[in-house]
Amino acid sequence: MGYTFDINTLRELRQRGGDLLRERREYLGLTQRELAARVGLEPYTIVAQLERGIGRIEPQHYASWSKALELPLFQFVGRVLEHTDPVAHRLFVVSGAGHWPSLGTMS
Repeated sequence: MGYTFDINTLRELRQRGGDLLRERREYLGLTQRELAARVGLEPYTIVAQLERGIGRIEPQHYASWSKALELPLFQFVGRVLEHTDPVAHRLFVVSGAGHWPSLGTMS
């Protein structure tokens, strides 16, 4: 199972992940500063960087981000991996762990 991704594809994935983060934040009616406060981030500009596809959320912070974005942890981690570590994401999904639902308007 040799999955490879070129640098442009990885950049596009990160940007799309940033777009999804921004969309979820806006859906919740939060400013970047408010989301940063929910996660416990200083400075809040880290949220802006993530929304632009710069940087990544470290695994030790997945739970706080999941809670801040009002998403189940499993779903949140799946979407993070999909956009920051597509190889791990594909291996996990291919292994039979399941399908990652959309972050959209959670009902």
